[in-house]
Order: sequence, then structure tokens, then C-alpha cells
Amino acid sequence: MLLGIRVIRESDGERPGLKAALVRNVLRLVDGFLRHLVAFVTVLISDKNQRLGDMAAHTPVVRAS
Repeated sequence: MLLGIRVIRESDGERPGLKAALVRNVLRLVDGFLRHLVAFVTVLISDKNQRLGDMAAHTPVVRAS
């Protein structure tokens, strides 16, 4: 909220459910390898600038309106 962004479900734009939140947060461990180099590279090469957790959970991060 402080940064003016939010996480939504790709399918309908609503808040993600518990399963999606769990997937996003478990994959934070992978993103954190090598001082977050994995997350940085993934964001750079992904079409939608998403990290692994967001791609797996189908939850883009968007600017709040």
C-alpha cells in the first residue's frame, strides 16, 4: 500500500487466494539465491517483468488505482 502497488489474480483482477499467496512466498526462497540474483535475472527476461513466484501463481503486481 505504501508503494502504491498490489498483487492481483491474472484471471480476474481480484485478490489472490491462499494457495497463490503460498506459492508466491515459497518461491521467495528460490528468488533469494545468490543475493536475489535469480529474482533479478528472472524479472529481466520475463515478458511481464515477473519473478518466479508471480509466474507460478499467476499473480502480477500492478499499480494500485
